Amino acid sequence: MRAIFDRHHRTVSGKKNGKVIHDNSVKASVVIEVYHQGKRAYFNTGVKITANQWNDGIVIRSNDCMNMNAAIDSVKKSINDYVADCIKFNNPFSLDGLKKAMEINAAFSSGSFLDFFYNRIFEKPISPGTRKGYISVYNNLCKWGVIQRFSDITKGNCKKWMDEACNKARKDKFAYNNIKCLRSIISDAKDFGMIRENPFDEMEIKRDRSIKHEFLTADELEKFLAVELDEETLCKSRDLFRFMCYTGMSFTDAMSFDFDTTSTDNGKYRYIAKRKKTGEEFRITLLKPAMAVLEKYGYHVPKIDQHVHNRNLRTICQRAGIKKHITSHSSRVTWASTIALGNNLPAAIIAVTMGHSNTRQTEYYAKLQQTTVDKAMDALDELL
Repeated sequence: MRAIFDRHHRTVSGKKNGKVIHDNSVKASVVIEVYHQGKRAYFNTGVKITANQWNDGIVIRSNDCMNMNAAIDSVKKSINDYVADCIKFNNPFSLDGLKKAMEINAAFSSGSFLDFFYNRIFEKPISPGTRKGYISVYNNLCKWGVIQRFSDITKGNCKKWMDEACNKARKDKFAYNNIKCLRSIISDAKDFGMIRENPFDEMEIKRDRSIKHEFLTADELEKFLAVELDEETLCKSRDLFRFMCYTGMSFTDAMSFDFDTTSTDNGKYRYIAKRKKTGEEFRITLLKPAMAVLEKYGYHVPKIDQHVHNRNLRTICQRAGIKKHITSHSSRVTWASTIALGNNLPAAIIAVTMGHSNTRQTEYYAKLQQTTVDKAMDALDELL
């Protein structure tokens, strides 16, 4: 097996002193030749270049040489995979069998990845909020135009997408989500047999954990709950935020809360459910502030659109004199940092209430406040 450039000599313009002269304004194809039992078969790589861009089986002097070489290697790998399958299943190798296998691969790779992406958005068991994120990434991919077909899924294009996502995202979180969504859909394509490899499997994708999630301190939470409000929509948002602060639920999980599924134990209401985002189980006790909200709304959580809710939270913070960017997610961090950790609840217990599979995730949410440190040191000083 070898890579051949210009099999039909289309770039050859003549000879001089016994040497072949190439016309570097003419492009020709790169194909893979397979020789077996005196016969040859040729497989197109989709790569077209000029003679001065070909050097000993490698594309050079091209801005897109990484993708071109990856395309050549991909065809070689498909051939090697067919040979490996023949050996594994004890099937005889033949050029006709190889041609059929490569035709199937070509049919898959020429298909529309964007169509597959769009269909998977609505097939995947994900929350409405997560689905909106996938739709946003799909729209960005359509505008970008680089990854459209399965054959466009190369390591080079995936690296380009990582750069594109980082350049366009307003925050590192959005860049990470853009990469994560594409990686997930490509992984689905691999599972469905549409492609053989997921280029992201070979890439290290790190999320910047230095980004801080805003939350309310005990004093700020008191101000937030005490500020005078007349508008019904603002009151509803504040009540919802209060409920989420004292349960640790995410917005999606709070919207799915069903009081009828709670149980009573020792005079307290216990609630066990699975997180919509991860499927991890979480267990909470409905504390007095959370119960007060439920009693106000007939044992239902006040319903409101998340975008409207976030806008309302900003308005309430402005009126309360709180200069922080507070969102629906901030209530979850407030629970972990201010209410749970601030009242000496162990990290292992906080992890159970938040549906975390380990305390390491919880430590990312629960920020130890200086007042908590001061109280602990004061208590230690009394013991000495």
